[in-house]
Amino acid sequence: MHEATTRVIKGQAEDLAAQSEGVASISSYKAIARGKSGPLLSLPVELALTAAGFTDYISVAREVAEQLAIAYQIADDLEDECADARAAGPGCLNAVIVLRNGGCADPREAARTHAAQALREAMRYSLYLPKESSEPLLRCIGALKAKLRASM
Repeated sequence: MHEATTRVIKGQAEDLAAQSEGVASISSYKAIARGKSGPLLSLPVELALTAAGFTDYISVAREVAEQLAIAYQIADDLEDECADARAAGPGCLNAVIVLRNGGCADPREAARTHAAQALREAMRYSLYLPKESSEPLLRCIGALKAKLRASM
């Protein structure tokens, strides 16, 4: 629990720093998204795995959650692109804007591609989780896929 709290605080600090300094690449953006939202998504699963005696699977659950965090943040950015662009300071933490600023010809499609890749990775890792512990994560994956389709 303490480690997850530390990871959330670090991720939030990186998010705030990025808003004032900017984000140089989509890789940096993804690292911030992983750190900011990944622990929040993984902690409930980690606690359930620990309670059930499946502590060997915690690193797998974290990877699933971190990939979901990337996809979630990008899906949210696709919805918020215009508002984020208007409110942006020197560093707008929006995947579409980061890709556009990096010279991407079709930043919305590129953002959807990055989100879809993260969902594929989340799905791949979820297959290694024990019993039905992946069910809530799979529902999240399905919901995010639907949200990405709706952003087209």
